[in-house]
Amino acid sequence: MSRITILTASVAIALGLAALVNVARAADPAPRSTAVERMSSLCGDMDARMAAHMAYTEAKLKLSESQKTEFKQLTETLKEASLPMRKVCDDKTDPSKLSTMPERMGRMQQVAEARADVLRKMVPAMTAFYASLSLEQQKIADDLMPGMGGRSGHGPMTMHH
Repeated sequence: MSRITILTASVAIALGLAALVNVARAADPAPRSTAVERMSSLCGDMDARMAAHMAYTEAKLKLSESQKTEFKQLTETLKEASLPMRKVCDDKTDPSKLSTMPERMGRMQQVAEARADVLRKMVPAMTAFYASLSLEQQKIADDLMPGMGGRSGHGPMTMHH
């Protein structure tokens, strides 16, 4: 067999396998319970996860006494700011029971609006606290605190490590 024949046969086999995988995925879509699991991981133990993250952050930043006072204020603001998300979490509607697209999109809108409310309160408080940090502490905070650009890799508002 020539190299071209072998290469062509290999490509044909690879494409055939890829097609079979796609057919299998289409026949067995992901279960809807993943929405329940996502909300559960977002809402479950929210207070404990936030407390652990804040304690870890405080220890890593090695705050001065005046910064500890500001950090305590930040922590209280974050607890208060999380109330809209807690209300969404307290709504025990099983997302898999939302059978129509408008129902699912309505729930998505509730979650998005709650997250936006949280951010409206969090951002000014976080900005003020961040300004009180030294440049070295700011670099540490950039790696520790949740957000789009942090190196923690968790994305916005995850509050866990």
